[in-house]
Amino acid sequence: NFDQLGDHYATIVGDYHKFCSERKADVLIAMDVASKYTYKGGEGNDETYLNLKNRLKIDVQANTDLLELAIKDRQQHQYTQALYAPIHGVDLETYLQHFQAVLELERKYQYNFDGFAIGGIGPIRSVRQCVSVAILVMRMREVLNQQDRHIPIHILGAGGIKNLIVLTYAGARSFDCHTPWRRASDGQAKFLVPLLNANLETLANNRVYESLPIVKITDSMGCDCLVCSSYPIVKLKSLYLGGPEDNYFAKILIFIHAMWQYEFLLRKLDQIYCHNDSEAKLHEFVDSIGDSKYREYIKRCLVALAQQRKDSH
Repeated sequence: NFDQLGDHYATIVGDYHKFCSERKADVLIAMDVASKYTYKGGEGNDETYLNLKNRLKIDVQANTDLLELAIKDRQQHQYTQALYAPIHGVDLETYLQHFQAVLELERKYQYNFDGFAIGGIGPIRSVRQCVSVAILVMRMREVLNQQDRHIPIHILGAGGIKNLIVLTYAGARSFDCHTPWRRASDGQAKFLVPLLNANLETLANNRVYESLPIVKITDSMGCDCLVCSSYPIVKLKSLYLGGPEDNYFAKILIFIHAMWQYEFLLRKLDQIYCHNDSEAKLHEFVDSIGDSKYREYIKRCLVALAQQRKDSH
């Protein structure tokens, strides 16, 4: 019960802000309650745990109350870190309702968050899922633009590289995702198939942005990031000799390779969106992708978004 635990939550929120300030974080996401998509120690079979998790997932008011505590704490201290407000819901309507409730909180306390973060999305694995998240981003961006607030919209935990083209097109500006590390540290480490080289030119690869077992990779497929330039695939494979505890250096290298692919793509998209005719440049870039399956996935998402934008006007 939030009313009974309000003082306890206020202490936790305050400690969290202090912790981030002491460690000189640049950005922090305000504390929230949300669902999770990985389970440990039998959590996935614990009915009490799952019922509680599902109740919290739809308890938008609890998240609004936590954000109110966050605002009060920030107004009492001179913290300099950017603070993003997490937005939660179970569908487009409830997400937008929570977004409006947070905007009301801002007006009530005359406090503006530095950005918004969309949480509780879960894995995005289909055109339908990608478009639904992108529409939410687009609707939020439209409201912020009307207020002349050009602040970030962050995608919490669902920033897989395959969806960055679509989500940035919709208006998202930052992302987080554990997938690259999870794939690098799988029992059989996986190497991210590259799309771009350091000159931001598209590479003629199939299965773009899929993570393939490193034992099946014969070369770096045109990637010239710092990792691939310094550690050919043969060398990376040799670093996997020995037991699991001997492989951390190789895992870190494969993870950093994936991070460079994120970097290359975001640089490319930044170039595109700075262009006078960004729409044409984006479609030109998508057309240059050699992997037909990935290219068509992006095109289908962009067509659906363009139609949504047309219908909303």
